[in-house]
Amino acid sequence: MPQEVAVTELIELACREEEALAVIWQIQTIEQTEVKVDTVQVIPQTERTGTYKARGHFAGVPWHNEFYYVLHAHGFHSVEAQHPAAGPRVKGGFTIVSTGDQSCLILHYEQYVLSGLAVLLKPLIARYLHWSMAKEMRDLREIILRRSLAAAHT
Repeated sequence: MPQEVAVTELIELACREEEALAVIWQIQTIEQTEVKVDTVQVIPQTERTGTYKARGHFAGVPWHNEFYYVLHAHGFHSVEAQHPAAGPRVKGGFTIVSTGDQSCLILHYEQYVLSGLAVLLKPLIARYLHWSMAKEMRDLREIILRRSLAAAHT
């Protein structure tokens, strides 16, 4: 579909899957890693589900939205909570896969449905998303490895 933008980033970490999941499941961590987000308010509904309200800037443009999230055995998935009848315009998440005793892969994905003039900016939006998600993954790697190292020394 010409108005869809889907971007993925993948990193490999030298830590156990459980250590990475512990960080990913802390939705509030988005404030520290997501370039496009300034603040997050998490509202859990159950141990594995809830909503979060986010505010920030997308390429300098202010935005805010609310998302449903589900924590699952390999990460989390979120989807725009208040969306048009045609369906959600924003969704994404993380999937973590163990690749050994002390290693795992983290896949981060974001999907957007563009509307109006934003469709004309699709190549620039995709490039911005690749940049912002790559930075997010570097920051996430640092947080996970720092916590993993601290846990190993306690």
